[in-house]
Amino acid sequence: MTTGDFQPEFEEVTLPGVDEGEILIIRSTRRKKSISAYRQGGRIVISIPARLSKADERAIVPEMIAKSSPRPQERQI
Repeated sequence: MTTGDFQPEFEEVTLPGVDEGEILIIRSTRRKKSISAYRQGGRIVISIPARLSKADERAIVPEMIAKSSPRPQERQI
């Protein structure tokens, strides 16, 4: 196999408002059902089960990014 024959197995998805390198997806064999997302050092870290399919990952990641995005400050009285 030459380097010119390389075909990536994943489809690159761009999300509005999120730059490349700001999202870190961690697949864990110990994680069975839960999916979590949090911010760490300017990045969004999303932990998913290793057995989750790529199609499910593409569907859930934008939802988790929206949940982990900073909320507007509530008006203080």
